[in-house]
Amino acid sequence: MDGKEIMNSVSVVMGVVILVVIAALIVGTLLANSVFSSITIINVTALGNSFGLFVTGLIGFLAIIGTVVGVVWLVSYVKKLFDKNEGLQSITA
Repeated sequence: MDGKEIMNSVSVVMGVVILVVIAALIVGTLLANSVFSSITIINVTALGNSFGLFVTGLIGFLAIIGTVVGVVWLVSYVKKLFDKNEGLQSITA
C-alpha cells in the first residue's frame, strides 16, 4: 500500500464517521434529545453485559455437554466391568 491509498482509506473512514455523527444529531433533534445523549450510539455497558452473559452461557453449555459425555463414558466403562466374558470374573480366572 502506498501513501495515496492510505490517505484515501483514511478519508473514507473519516467520511463515514462524520456521516454517523450527523445522522445521530439529526435523530437526536427529531427525538428532542440533547447532543450528547443522541451521539451515544453504542451502549458499551449493555454490550459488555451481553457479551459476559454470552460467554457464561457458552461455558455452561460446554460444561453440560462435557458432563453428558463423561456419564456416557462412565456407564460404558462400568458395563464392561460387569460383562460375563471380560468383566471382573475374568480377572480371578
